[in-house]
Amino acid sequence: MYGQKDKPEFRTKIDNINYLVKSIDSIGKQKNEGVVEGVVKYSHGPNKNYGWEAYFLNDENGENPLRIRYNENTRTGLEYLNLYYDQGQLIYSEFIKIEYNRKLKPIKKTVKKFNFENDNTLNPEDILDKDSVYILEKGKQLVKEIYKI
Repeated sequence: MYGQKDKPEFRTKIDNINYLVKSIDSIGKQKNEGVVEGVVKYSHGPNKNYGWEAYFLNDENGENPLRIRYNENTRTGLEYLNLYYDQGQLIYSEFIKIEYNRKLKPIKKTVKKFNFENDNTLNPEDILDKDSVYILEKGKQLVKEIYKI
């Protein structure tokens, strides 16, 4: 699998995904997004509540997501997750995690982007990345929460 990024069919898939992401973003400027919010209570650690919210954009039929923008306050910082779908299948994600110190100063920012096909990352090097697994699980959880599947 070494050098797969240089293969023309891989490049074509990535270009298609990038085109769909740009199309979805342009649709998002014209349509209203739905909002779902919630509270996260951790079973251990400080007795604080943390919040999350998800903005979602549906397809024409309202049955499948096109985009879900999720953010969550955690004990250590903020998480942002942008998920893009085509015909109900996850095709692209952008994961941003910002960690803060005790004085709420950002100390670390992580940005990861993944392309997906059939619930697998297109780049074989990303298969074992714990964040890609987290993104797949969080995406399924959000779709269930939003669409009550």
